[in-house]
Amino acid sequence: MFRKHLLYLSNDHLTAYRWDKGRLFLVTRFENSDDGRESFSRFAAASASTPIYLLADLIEEDFVRETVPHALGKTRRGLLERKLNQHYRESAFRLATFQGRDKEGRRDDQMLFSALTNGEWVGSWVDLLTKAKAPLAGVYSPALLSANLLKKSAIAADHLLLISVHSCGLRQSYLQGAQVKFSRLTTLASQNPQDIATAVAEESKKIEQFLATSRLLPRGRTMSVVVLDHDDNLPSLARACSDTATLAFRFIDTKMVAQAAGLKAFSAEPFCDTLFLSLLAQGAPAAGYAKSEQIKFYRLWAARLGLYGASGAVLVAGLLWTASNVHDSLEFDDQKVRADLDRQRLDRQYETVTGQFPKTPTTPDNMKTAVKIYEAITQNTPMPDALLVRISRALQTVPRVQITKLKWVADAPMAGAAGDGTAPAPAAEVPPDGTTPPITSVVLGIPGKPEQQVQIDGEISPFMLDYRSVLDTLEQFKTELEKDKTVTVTLVTPPVDIRSVRKITGNTAPLGEKALFTLKLKWKPIP
Repeated sequence: MFRKHLLYLSNDHLTAYRWDKGRLFLVTRFENSDDGRESFSRFAAASASTPIYLLADLIEEDFVRETVPHALGKTRRGLLERKLNQHYRESAFRLATFQGRDKEGRRDDQMLFSALTNGEWVGSWVDLLTKAKAPLAGVYSPALLSANLLKKSAIAADHLLLISVHSCGLRQSYLQGAQVKFSRLTTLASQNPQDIATAVAEESKKIEQFLATSRLLPRGRTMSVVVLDHDDNLPSLARACSDTATLAFRFIDTKMVAQAAGLKAFSAEPFCDTLFLSLLAQGAPAAGYAKSEQIKFYRLWAARLGLYGASGAVLVAGLLWTASNVHDSLEFDDQKVRADLDRQRLDRQYETVTGQFPKTPTTPDNMKTAVKIYEAITQNTPMPDALLVRISRALQTVPRVQITKLKWVADAPMAGAAGDGTAPAPAAEVPPDGTTPPITSVVLGIPGKPEQQVQIDGEISPFMLDYRSVLDTLEQFKTELEKDKTVTVTLVTPPVDIRSVRKITGNTAPLGEKALFTLKLKWKPIP
C-alpha cells in the first residue's frame, strides 16, 4: 500500500497524518495563523512525491435534494452545472451525486447537490498545496464516507441516523439505505462524556423533527440511531438516550467498527477523526469536492507512477526473456555435448562391427557403383506400356478404328560397342595405390532410353464404301496420336489407294469389304 498524507480540516485548524503500511500516524497540527500557514507550505513542498487526501469536517456543509429531467452526455453536464450554480454559486467545492430515478411519470433523476459553503477557508489551504505542486488527490467530507463506513461494518437500516463524535463536534448523517440524504455538524460545549451524551439525546430529537417536517422520514416510522464513540463514553450515552416509538438507539465502540471495516492496525483516539481518516486512506469515494485543476498534480503523479510501473514491467519482461534465452543456450550446449558423445560412441560401435565383417572381393565404392548401374538399367529398360497408353487414349476418341495387330520394336544398341559407329567407352583409371578401379555405368556402356516403334495393323469399321468417311476417320486417329510431340506417325498402307498414278476402275465389291490400314509410330524419348 502506497504511503499517503491525510489532512483533517476543521473550522479552526488543520491536522496532518501519515498513512504508512496500513497504519495512521500523527505528524503535526497547523493553526490558523501566519506561522501555521508558513509551516504548512513547507510541509506541502516536502510532500511533492506523496499523495495527499483532505478530509473537511466543517459546519458549513450544505445538502439539497432535487429531481431533474433525465438527460445524457453534454446536455446532462450542462444541466447539473446550472443547478450547482443556482444553489452554490459562491462555492468552489461542490458536488452533484446521482441517487436513482423516479419509478413513475417521466422517471426523472434524483440528485443530491452538496457543497462546502465556506469555500474561502478550504481554498486557502488548497491553494497552498497547489502552489507547492503537491499531489492533492481530492477533498472529501465525513458525510461522503458515511455510506462506505456502514457498508464495510455491516450496519444497515432503511432509515438510519449515524452520529459520530469528533474533535470538532457532533457529526449527524441521515441515510436511506446506502445513500446519504442529509448531514450536519454541531459544536460541543465541552468534551465531557456527560455533556456529549446529553447533546446526542437532544440532537437526535431535533433531527427527527427536521426529517419528519421535510418528509424525509415517514411519520410513524422508527429511525435507527447508531452512535459511534470511544468505549469509555458508551455507558453515559446509554443512560442519557432512551428508545422511543420513533427512535431506536445503538451504541458502538469505534474500535469494533474499525475491525469490522478491516482496519486491523487501527489506533483510536477518543474521537472518530482517525476512524474516518483511516477509511479514506483505504479507499477514497468515486467523487469529491475538488475541481480538476486542483488535482492536476495528483494526476501527473499517478501518470508518472504508471510510467514507472510500465518501465518496470518491461524491464522484468526483458530480464525474464534474457534468462530464458540463457537457459535455452545452456540447454542447447548441453544437448550438443551429449550429441557429440553419442556420435563418438556410435562411431566406435560402427568401427567395431565393421571390423568383424568378412573380407569381400570388392570395395564399398564398387558396391555403390553397382547399385547405381542397377538403377540406371532399370530406369532405361525399354517397355511398351507408354506407347500402348497413348494408342488406347486415341482409340477411345475414335471408336471406329479397330486394331488387328501390333508389332513393337525397341532399338537399343550398346554405347561404345564395335560396329555401331560410336566412340568406345573410356577406360577406367587405375588408382595410384593399384587397387581395383570402381565400376561405373560409363565403363559398362549403358545407353539411355532407346527409341521405340510400333506398327499398327487395323481396320475402319463399318466401311460401307464410304471412302471419304474412312479417310477422315483415319486422319482423326493420326491427329489424336500426334498430340504427343514425342510421337511421329507414318501411314504405311492406306485403307483406300488414292494415288494419281492408279487407273480409274469400277468396283463391284460387296458392301462388307474391309478398309484395312497400316500405321507406324515412332517414339523418341526426351533426353
